Parts: sequence; structure tokens; C-alpha cells
Amino acid sequence: MIERYKTAIIAGIICGIILAILSFLSFAVSGLLSSGHMTNTSAMSVISCVGSIILVIVGAFAFFFSGLLAARLAMRHIFNMNDAMIVGVIAGGVAELIHLPFAMALAFLKELMWPTISQYTGSSSAVSAILSTGLQLVCCFPVTLVVGIIISVLGALAYASVKLKV
Repeated sequence: MIERYKTAIIAGIICGIILAILSFLSFAVSGLLSSGHMTNTSAMSVISCVGSIILVIVGAFAFFFSGLLAARLAMRHIFNMNDAMIVGVIAGGVAELIHLPFAMALAFLKELMWPTISQYTGSSSAVSAILSTGLQLVCCFPVTLVVGIIISVLGALAYASVKLKV
């Protein structure tokens, strides 16, 4: 396997682990808010909204960092912008493929522990947990994959243009 692809996979694995940790933090915050310890619903809404925005921004930085790191690790093998783009695509794709199983498992557990969909559909919490996991796979995964790859490519291109002068 070409060395630049190995380094892109390593950068994607690092980013995927960071994204999995962010998903777990989101799960923990949702659990704290849903557990009933807070009685002020407006404060819960603000905390949930601000926390979600912060996690999305940190996730975007993680994708950007994965492209940047992939280009940095493969700098001896990047000769033009296309090489940098390929490294960024691989890093972003690997990161999301590592993040997906964690996100699906946490969505399943979240719906089992703190049911929200079953309140609206009238179904059991197991059915709503399966539905939540399916929605994670069908709706969230493609969007996160495409956006993550784009941000990762931007990170790789930024490094290639600034440091490598390609």
C-alpha cells in the first residue's frame, strides 16, 4: 500500500476516536439532562442547544485536523493538490467509518434508557431504539460522511498550500 494512504488511514483513525469520544460526551450530557435532575426546562433547552453546537464545532475541527494531520504525515508523498485531496478524502472517510458504529450504539442505548421517540409513536422502547439506530445510519451517516470528507479535504489542502507550497 502506498505510504501516503497509510498515513491518511492513521489520521482518520485518530479523528474517528476523537469523534467517538465526542459522541459519548453527547450521550452523557443527554443522559444527565433526561434523568430528571434538572427541573428548569428552559435551562435544559439552553444547555442542550449550546452543548450540541459546541460538539458540532469540535467535530468539524476534528475532521479538519484529520486532513491536516494526514497531509502532514504524508508530506513527502504529496506532489500536487490532487494528492492532498486524496489524502483528505481517505482520512475523512476512515474517521466517519470508525465513528459510525459508536454513534449507532449510543443512539440505540440512548433510546432504550431515555425514550423520546416512543413517546411520540406509542411504540415500545426497543422498537424506537431500532428506529433511532436506523435513522442514524440512513440520515445522519451520509450527511456526516460527505461534510466530514469536505472539511477533511479542506484541512489537507490548507496544509499543502501553506506548508508544502504545492
